[in-house]
Amino acid sequence: MSRPRFHAPSRARAAAFMVAIAAGGCLALLSAPPAGASTAGPTSTTVAAAPVAATTTSPVRLLSLNQPVAASSSGGCCPARNAVDGRSDTRWASAAGSDPQWISVDLGQRSTVSRVRLEWDLSCATAYQVQTSNDASTWTALFSTGTGDGGVDDLTLSGTGRYVRVYGTHRCRTSSSKGYSLRELQVFGYPVPVTSPPAAPAGVRATPGCGSITVYWTEAADPNIASFRILRDGLTWATAPGTARMLTVNGLTQGQTYNLSVVAVDIAGDQSPPSNTFQLLLPFCDPVPTPPPTNLRAVTIGTTCVTLAWTAPVNSTVAVYRVYAGGIGQVAGSTTTTAEVCGLTPATSYTFWVAAFDAAGTPSASSNQLAITTAVA
Repeated sequence: MSRPRFHAPSRARAAAFMVAIAAGGCLALLSAPPAGASTAGPTSTTVAAAPVAATTTSPVRLLSLNQPVAASSSGGCCPARNAVDGRSDTRWASAAGSDPQWISVDLGQRSTVSRVRLEWDLSCATAYQVQTSNDASTWTALFSTGTGDGGVDDLTLSGTGRYVRVYGTHRCRTSSSKGYSLRELQVFGYPVPVTSPPAAPAGVRATPGCGSITVYWTEAADPNIASFRILRDGLTWATAPGTARMLTVNGLTQGQTYNLSVVAVDIAGDQSPPSNTFQLLLPFCDPVPTPPPTNLRAVTIGTTCVTLAWTAPVNSTVAVYRVYAGGIGQVAGSTTTTAEVCGLTPATSYTFWVAAFDAAGTPSASSNQLAITTAVA
């Protein structure tokens, strides 16, 4: 494994020093730093990447240029995408004062990685790893060091993966105001050809909701999956990205049967066989009950009539209130929060309670019970 170190010459020498690399037809110029860049540390400006060996069947090339990136954090000045823009006058910067930090690039499909070139800014890493992954979850280290000193790390590696991550565990500048800063993350290699369609998704299941169905499946072993398609009766019903492991479809008809399966689609557009087909009856939603009225009380008590009042349920729409008496049943109805109950016997004890009903006729629980004795005639 080679790991050349490159450090900038003095300004006077850099202004006059030009090296033509005849074998690769590539010209690299060492010069003063670009306007606005730091004047200390590495000052090389990359004009073109150094030539890379290739084979006739699998040409090695730069895979990371302008590919999607992710990072553990980014400073406001310097987003992660700057590390793969092909420019040495931009950079990614992590949050300050914290270890570990990382940046990763999605190569778009599983690839053979033969070289990684890291161009550090002043805030480099003394300890870091270069890792690969097929799923951006489980990582394999291809390179590890605890003696990094910035500049350019040009690493000859051997591994495969769709994602490449630089994982820093110790900063060159340990001040709480400093983080990691990487001008360029360049990954060289070649895509692994997609030779066969993906396997059918496994572990497919679904759970019903109120007017919705959530479909689940297990993680795909194939790193070249671009999307998943949920099929209903064999036809595409919904689509999820290749990184998804579930999808919820809303706005469905309650009481209807759904025949569902899932297929995987790879980056070449090839579709897997369908998963097991399962049938799901979407049940009717249980209505949310109206809360009960509260604070049932007597307003007036007569010999044959009483007037009752209560407090309406909070945040609920009530169609009607019904007043009940123990041993009798319903004795009154009201669309307001008061009711008069008549036809009672003088000097007799009664127990009352109230329930609220919504527009569908669904009752609430009963209010508090109220014991009243009518007046003597």
